[in-house]
Amino acid sequence: MNYKADIIIVGGGGIGLCTALELASLGMSVIIIESGCLEKKGKVAFDGRNIALNDTTISFLSRLGVWNNLKKNSQAINDIIVSDGSVISGASDSFLHFDHRRIGDKPFGYFVLYPYILKALTEKTIETDNIKIFQQKTIKNINITKNHVELFDNLGTCFEARLVIGADGKNSHIRNLSHIDYDIKSYHQTALVCSLKHDKPHHGIAQEYFLPSGPFAILPMPENHTSIVWIERDDYAKALLASDKEVLVYEIERRFGLYLGNIQMESNMFSYPLVRGKAKTLAQNRILLVGDAAHTIHPISGQGYNLGIRDVMGVSKIISQYYRAGLDFGSPQPLNEYHNERLNDIEKFMMVTDGLNRIFSNSNPILRFSRRVGLDIVNHIPKLREFISKSAMQGEIN
Repeated sequence: MNYKADIIIVGGGGIGLCTALELASLGMSVIIIESGCLEKKGKVAFDGRNIALNDTTISFLSRLGVWNNLKKNSQAINDIIVSDGSVISGASDSFLHFDHRRIGDKPFGYFVLYPYILKALTEKTIETDNIKIFQQKTIKNINITKNHVELFDNLGTCFEARLVIGADGKNSHIRNLSHIDYDIKSYHQTALVCSLKHDKPHHGIAQEYFLPSGPFAILPMPENHTSIVWIERDDYAKALLASDKEVLVYEIERRFGLYLGNIQMESNMFSYPLVRGKAKTLAQNRILLVGDAAHTIHPISGQGYNLGIRDVMGVSKIISQYYRAGLDFGSPQPLNEYHNERLNDIEKFMMVTDGLNRIFSNSNPILRFSRRVGLDIVNHIPKLREFISKSAMQGEIN
């Protein structure tokens, strides 16, 4: 059996579904091929991923018609406090406080659990007429011709389009089948993530403590709930994961402190090895990559999902021009334009997150002194603090 569309998207995650909805809104016919089950992926259960959405991403999701559904399950980010050290080493006397009221009425962004994002996007995708979804499918072969791409699954079904978009994550199968090299570097760090319940309200304040082993982030969730992203060296993280729950709670309390009262661990502890990755090319031979299939950055800035949305916006901008003009949007020229336009943005984010991780995940006394001075300088220059705040809201690095 053969199926044809203008675009095939491999991967039905938070970036793949956004790509499908965005291109479908242009009038294009879209096929989504997903190796798993979208309904199961969208079941709301905490899996450790509390996603920060900046203003640009929220505007994009609003345009897709899903933000109103998401907002009721979101938590506004009203303040951000960044500290060098935490309760573990005594109260920090060097910190940076970003207050949204200093730059306007809107919060810095919103936190939303990733399953809520998947659920809202899945529901919108299912009701969109020009999108067809094929689930639990594994692509085995690719055939690229002058005018189109053919994908074959394990049952011999053929899917044909002018362009295939890989949105299937950092271990992208479609990227590997397309022989696109992927540079990867391990940070030798693991992110430990869980949800907590506490006695006192958090008032929408996100906190990030910079410790020698890596950041410890406290991310507000609705009501008196919080998620933490606790980054440790791989060896120590492995030992923690093998520990009893009482040990984990004790270690969390040492870092978390008592400012929200007593805390309870509400979920299991999830772990995510941290790597930096970038495809050697973002597009070639009618194959284009978005999201984690194209790049993976350190979570220290909390901008991974927002960066993927910028990919989707870049795809839409370029592909729509060719599609509306009746030109071949899968030909080398638009693919080169996408690669060149997105590469600079991605590399800037990688450079910044790499640099922050090196500077702040370090016990070197000279670096510690320098970063404390830097935090104090920013904290005492309102214009500079406002500039950083607005950049964070918009997800832009200039």
